[in-house]
Amino acid sequence: MAHTNRFSKVLTYFPPRYLLRRHVLLREIKPAESFLEIGPGAYQLSLALAKRFKRGQLVEFHPESKTLYETKIPEGVRSRVSLYLGDFKEYLSAEPFDCAIACEVLEHIEDDSAFLSQIVNQIRPGGQCVLSVPAHERLWSKHDDMVGHLRRYGKSELYQLMHAAGLEEIRVFSYGIPWIMAFRFGRILISSKRDSYSDISLLERTRRSGIKPIASHWAWLGLVFNPITFIPLNVISRAFEETDLSDGYVAVGRKPS
Repeated sequence: MAHTNRFSKVLTYFPPRYLLRRHVLLREIKPAESFLEIGPGAYQLSLALAKRFKRGQLVEFHPESKTLYETKIPEGVRSRVSLYLGDFKEYLSAEPFDCAIACEVLEHIEDDSAFLSQIVNQIRPGGQCVLSVPAHERLWSKHDDMVGHLRRYGKSELYQLMHAAGLEEIRVFSYGIPWIMAFRFGRILISSKRDSYSDISLLERTRRSGIKPIASHWAWLGLVFNPITFIPLNVISRAFEETDLSDGYVAVGRKPS
């Protein structure tokens, strides 16, 4: 047990799909003064964003998120990257942000158009909006039901959604090919072995989907799944980003000046 605890303190496991997405996100996000992140989940991306921006605002609505925030975000970072615990629909900043990020969020929202418009309203003119969503309805699986998804997106559908919200210079990347499809099958297999979720509300499935920390006895997986080991995979994946083969998109748009 002591050996396992040492691993969990030293190693950090990063979900493989996140590592493929992270590469595109950090490449496309422009460092600036401030950022807004809706649905930070386990705060792994939040820590990377804190190195690129002077200040940030995180918005998360799971009650357990505050404890996780205090555990995962160092005190020095918390002094300039704060957490709003509640529904983003009720959040309003006094000042606009240079960049707003919402990863794996829109697919959980019933009125995704209104939600995205609210995100864009929080961005300063000329600022960035960065999204990630699952792709292709034909790829719907038990995992989508289990984590509370309402939809998967088509590339043109996502483009139109962002354009209608007032964004321009929109680019949609099909990330992680070919590796992401192999990880997808593993995720579906794990989902098929999980206990029934039919007695859990859609809202609660959504709340749980992003904040589950990996059990400490699996910490050794951090030796394999981390940003450094995924560098060669991400370099190869870049050649396929203009295709429409992935099960997920990263999309970037700019708010008109």
